[in-house]
Amino acid sequence: MPPLSRIRSSVLEALARELRHAPAETVARQVRMAVELAADIEPGEMYPVQWLVVRLTGFEVRGVEDVQIVGEALLGDLSAFVVRLSEEKLDAGVIGLPLMSLSELRSRWGVSERTIERYRRRGLVALRLAESGKGSRLVFPVGCVEGFERRRGGVGGVKSMRRVVAEDRAARPGRGVRGTPGARRARAAPGPRDEEIWSMWLRGVSAAELVARSGLTRASVHRVVNARRASLLRGLALPEPGDERADREACAHPLTRGGLGEREPSDVRGVLEASRSAVAALAAERARAWAYGALRRLARGALERAGAEPGSLALDEVETLLRWATLVKVELVRMQRPLIVRSIEERLGKRLDALDEAMLRAVARAAYGAAIEGVERFDASGPGRVAAPVSLALSRALAGVKGARGKALAEGCWTRTVNVWQAWLDAPEGVREAVEGWGPGSRGAAVLAARFGWDGGPPRTLREIEAELGASAATVSRLLRRAQRDGV
Repeated sequence: MPPLSRIRSSVLEALARELRHAPAETVARQVRMAVELAADIEPGEMYPVQWLVVRLTGFEVRGVEDVQIVGEALLGDLSAFVVRLSEEKLDAGVIGLPLMSLSELRSRWGVSERTIERYRRRGLVALRLAESGKGSRLVFPVGCVEGFERRRGGVGGVKSMRRVVAEDRAARPGRGVRGTPGARRARAAPGPRDEEIWSMWLRGVSAAELVARSGLTRASVHRVVNARRASLLRGLALPEPGDERADREACAHPLTRGGLGEREPSDVRGVLEASRSAVAALAAERARAWAYGALRRLARGALERAGAEPGSLALDEVETLLRWATLVKVELVRMQRPLIVRSIEERLGKRLDALDEAMLRAVARAAYGAAIEGVERFDASGPGRVAAPVSLALSRALAGVKGARGKALAEGCWTRTVNVWQAWLDAPEGVREAVEGWGPGSRGAAVLAARFGWDGGPPRTLREIEAELGASAATVSRLLRRAQRDGV
């Protein structure tokens, strides 16, 4: 498929150039923000360029032209912008979004490649992901595909999930959809049906309902889900395994196993003011920084030991280690709050209490993002402090800030963007609030708190939850589905 036309918006072109040398996780975060923005754009509406900048970066910058852009043109530019960012640095694991290939999308809609190209020019967002030794491939975020369908009231000959299953069976009479090794090899790449199964599984749909809606056996549904889980995990840039014994000792440190999972207060000003004079203890910082690396190394080792087709429990061990790593990283970022306060005040030339709420929230959003990046860059094996890379990241993030009137920093927002794997491993929005509404004595609340590390300790695997609380994997899934319904 030929490349999309160039980015026509000077603002998006400039932002794309600035991100050319940014780390992969920073670029991936920007891609996800652009994808979210595209879902909110209506083709016939007009949008101020300054508003566009705030939505994409979180703060206003100097020198932005006071003009508006029509939604249809903006969608086309966003599509070209996302391709530009993704084509050199990113792979599916870093993006952390459910994706669909070009051939799968053609099958879903029953249209030609040329028609897909035309849809891209009309706002269908695609990514071009690098493949080792194979150039790149075009993929489409499932959410963008569904949004494009909604905006157009359906596209081409969009096929239902049941129809795809029926066609597969008709093509191979007398065999199951995945009956033979040859058929399994032929379907090694996920198809539209697999994407739908994965999407429903993330939303908490039960295995029984997945079987009923897909027409597959329960074992086949589990294979689809586990294949996607393994693929996402293998796509992560995790460090090579090290000394496993030393890493497990690091994870046994009290500061690594306790004081985790606290909810982020909604009072951004109060939190930052209260931390103004706090001093990050060197021992705590070193313990957590080392444990953050250790947990990721242990996760990489566990994934490699799991083999080519890992089972559910092996994958659960890897995912639980990564959830734990995120909670440790959140605490490392929180320890940088005094530095965040000083950096904001020095950059803006005024104290926090002189900033209006919109300005403070937007600048804090940028500052927390920089602190996340700095913590990620810190090398715990050296003698330095986490503040060094965080200071550099803050200087870059806060440069050129003039004012802000845009998307507010939602409660706990930054804690959900600490690692790329949170896109599919974190509990969905609203679940924690729903669980806390069940009451302090609720057994269900205790189970999910243990699962996600909301009780102050590390997240627990399904095996550990069964041993501690007597709750099976099926019980955990049922409780999570209940919390999702309550949280809507």
